[in-house]
Amino acid sequence: MKKTKKLKREKESQEGEIAGYYGFNREEPPVIKKVDIQKAKILLEEEPPRHRGQLAILPEETVAMLRLYEEKHLENLPQPVMLYFQNWPDEKYFNLEILGCAKAISEATIIQTAMVILREQGYQDLYVNINSLGDRESANHFFKELGNFCRKHSDALSTDCRQAIRRDTSEFFHCRGEKFEALLEEAPKSVAFLSELAKIHFKEVLEYLEALDIPYRINNGLLGIRQLVSHTIFEIRDLKSEKDEVLAFGFRYNAVARKIGMKKEIPALGIRLTIKSFAKSRRGLGGTGKTKKPSVFFAQIGAEAKLKSLKIIEMLRQASFHLHQSLSKDKISSQVVIAENLKVPYIIIVGQKEALENTVIVRNMANRSQIIIPIPKLADHLKHLK
Repeated sequence: MKKTKKLKREKESQEGEIAGYYGFNREEPPVIKKVDIQKAKILLEEEPPRHRGQLAILPEETVAMLRLYEEKHLENLPQPVMLYFQNWPDEKYFNLEILGCAKAISEATIIQTAMVILREQGYQDLYVNINSLGDRESANHFFKELGNFCRKHSDALSTDCRQAIRRDTSEFFHCRGEKFEALLEEAPKSVAFLSELAKIHFKEVLEYLEALDIPYRINNGLLGIRQLVSHTIFEIRDLKSEKDEVLAFGFRYNAVARKIGMKKEIPALGIRLTIKSFAKSRRGLGGTGKTKKPSVFFAQIGAEAKLKSLKIIEMLRQASFHLHQSLSKDKISSQVVIAENLKVPYIIIVGQKEALENTVIVRNMANRSQIIIPIPKLADHLKHLK
């Protein structure tokens, strides 16, 4: 990953700086190779996918991402590996990827980072459409029931709709017509077929969105390409957009690695954002430009603390503090080791008690002294530290 760091120093966009603050590293985008296209065809069982919208992530792009992970031996790095790609596939887009973490904090981090980037682009009324297909068993059960439902009510569907459903059952949710609207309410919903573990995962993702004050809607028709999607699929839109265009689109693809012949499952998710124009980093604008000393490490313990973590990180980004974190870690000992290796002078700790009391612990790493600070006063307290 040495090349990644070099790229980051040479040139950085505002979007890249925001991604970097949330823990993403810049990487050269993978080049789509013939082998990626071949594996994508096998993955889709030779059936060409129906793409909707400009932000569609092609199957061969997902395959290429996993190939990059394998070829660069990224599994040997501390997990998860968090990457961003600028100008992939062209100047209009910005991609974020998290590989090596199956926890709901990954969805929360990637959605929050995308939301911040889009807000800096001028969008202020953003919301998230989200759905879950769950694990393989959950998805298979859902699509089987959806297929049965479509066959039972085929007479109420148009000829074009019936033909589309024969190719892909999920096309049911894109049908139109007077009779169809009534059918839509009765149709099976994927969230009703989630396994217990899948329910827990989706519930945790939604809890993170609520903790971050991110408006969301569960969209039962948001299914994506079934051979790619595991668990969550999501998109970000702007309420004030007249065209109601999709500004970002992403999904989990945990099961793809095994399907294309890799030795083990790689938990992974990605999101693609549409960018108005890549802005150079600007000083003084919410976390971009020159960061302030001291460098700090943010650590958290417990579910309540993790829920508050991304909000605190965004507050410190807006105050332009240089911050490190490892939100995928659960144990305080492993997080402290990372902080010690980074040689940061201070560590911010939020545990269950602190989360309930809306406070943090600020620990001096040199003499181990610590003080409890209310979260609203944290940025001001850090400004006076040396």
